[in-house]
Amino acid sequence: MSGKTTSWGVRKSRITAEHGMVLSEHAAVTRAGLEVLMAGGNAVDAAVAMGFAIGVCGPFMSGLGGGGHMVIYNARNKKSAVVDYNMRAPKAATPAMYELLPGPPEGNFGWRPVKDQANAVGYRSITVPGTIAGLCLALERFGTMGRQDVMRHAIRYAEEGFDADIFLALSIASRWGIITQFPETMGLFRNADGSLLTSPLSQKAAGKMVQKDLARTLRRIAQEGPDAFYRGEVARAIVRHVLGHGGLLGEEDLASYQADVWSPGGIASYRGYTVVAPPIASGGPTLVEALHILDNFDMASLPHNSAEALHLIAEALRLAFADRYHLMGDPDLIPTPYEKLASPGYAKELARSVRPDRDLPLPPVRELQNTLVEAALAGQHGADTTQSCVVDKERNMVSITQTLQTWSGVIPPGTGVPLNGAMSWFNPEPGTPNSVQGGKRILSNMSPVLVLKDSRPVMALGAPGGRKIVSAVLQVLVNILDYGMELNQAIAAPRLDASALDLLADDRLPQRSIQGLQARGHRVATVREELLARYFAGPAGIQVDGGTGKLRSGLCEFDLASAAGY
Repeated sequence: MSGKTTSWGVRKSRITAEHGMVLSEHAAVTRAGLEVLMAGGNAVDAAVAMGFAIGVCGPFMSGLGGGGHMVIYNARNKKSAVVDYNMRAPKAATPAMYELLPGPPEGNFGWRPVKDQANAVGYRSITVPGTIAGLCLALERFGTMGRQDVMRHAIRYAEEGFDADIFLALSIASRWGIITQFPETMGLFRNADGSLLTSPLSQKAAGKMVQKDLARTLRRIAQEGPDAFYRGEVARAIVRHVLGHGGLLGEEDLASYQADVWSPGGIASYRGYTVVAPPIASGGPTLVEALHILDNFDMASLPHNSAEALHLIAEALRLAFADRYHLMGDPDLIPTPYEKLASPGYAKELARSVRPDRDLPLPPVRELQNTLVEAALAGQHGADTTQSCVVDKERNMVSITQTLQTWSGVIPPGTGVPLNGAMSWFNPEPGTPNSVQGGKRILSNMSPVLVLKDSRPVMALGAPGGRKIVSAVLQVLVNILDYGMELNQAIAAPRLDASALDLLADDRLPQRSIQGLQARGHRVATVREELLARYFAGPAGIQVDGGTGKLRSGLCEFDLASAAGY
């Protein structure tokens, strides 16, 4: 006899808007984006404003010392583009720079364990930041406002502070072990009287998080452009501090960094829709490949979240992830068959190998070897990535994902900029396509997408959530494009993750579906999502109603993200 337990019943309300809509991971950031739209800015202006503001209000999530990808649709010329400001390894990085420890693979990526977590925490975990270069390039190429106009919100939040909330308090608590390793950063998380920032749930006032050094850095960038960060006084302060503590980031690394623009971006054709994603060294190619595999099956003929449907989704994802782990890296430095991976013809070949009644054996790839326990424990989403979306009155669209990957714990004195720990995105073991190499792009999981139908805007979508992002975005797209769900409903539906050999399943999925997956040979671990404990990423997006043209929001129910429109 089985018992019953209570479960969370959280729901995010959907909003609609006629003219424009924005969403982000922080309410103050969402307000900044909406104010830019209402002041006459376009979708890129608002996205850049939010990109800078989340670096202030979400310093652990996507501080300005990180990187990201921005996908843009221009309604006037009906063209798409991707601004790629991915992070890169310092030029002094080498394949064997980390001491590997014995033991099973660990963490979200299944790498060999590294001594002292030196690839994720501390000075040798820092890659070349791309966020400032990418945001400034996007504004210059696709925006209509000046830097000072779109950055004023970020500068104000840094200078005057923003109210500490429960998420900030939890973020500080969860990273306290890292924060205490870097005395020069501890002052950032204290009130003027020296007390620790807390949440509104505490017995005393929570206080404001004020970042005067960051405000000065932002003002310089607003006045002088990205060179104020990548060259000159700020760059020297960053390099002096990092090199002085055994890190590798040098002045040439910063001075030579450039963001890229890809047009039209990575393209998937699915059910007659066009899905635009980042084209290289991201989650985009894996998402495109999985969509093309699924396009060979009539998903709509199968009951939603049935064992039959989930099996096909899992097989498509696992085939795409196997190629990702075996083949993908920085195409500037290693041969990478991105054109092949994006080809519908190649996907059709893979689809022929899928059997409806049996799990498909895959070639041995270390990153796919997670055990059930490891998959479950590693699956819980942290808070190091943010998703923002914008649709403006002209129906230009932007989807932007930014991240620190992990926070290194380092904030160089006088700059206020939290630096990433993104070396953990490289395989610390030499000899793989994604092993460490000087100047190499990280292989990120970020998968912001735009959906078009006959060159008309349909949806902006993306998610934070590490390696779980690709599975989440794909299933939201399937829920909408195959099963006709509205965006909010599609995001709220329970999902699985298939980024490892073992499937991670939301325990809200029908038990008969889980049993049907197991009968097909899948090893399945079930987990329960709760508030701020996401195991399946946190999708968010904006949908354009095909009939009325009105905008509808969609937000993860287990996330603190917010949307606003007018």
